[in-house]
Amino acid sequence: MSMAISGKSKKDDGSQPVVVSKKVKSHEKDPFFIRKTKAAEAFLNKHGLPAALAK
Repeated sequence: MSMAISGKSKKDDGSQPVVVSKKVKSHEKDPFFIRKTKAAEAFLNKHGLPAALAK
């Protein structure tokens, strides 16, 4: 199910239409996402990737 917003450009990636909007804020410097990214990196450094995904 897609949620179309009028006045926005639509992009079709082959599976479902998506709405592309320039009004979405970046979470690049959000402290919550920075913590989550660091935790994920620490986990991957400690445990590594499964062999099936490491290819």
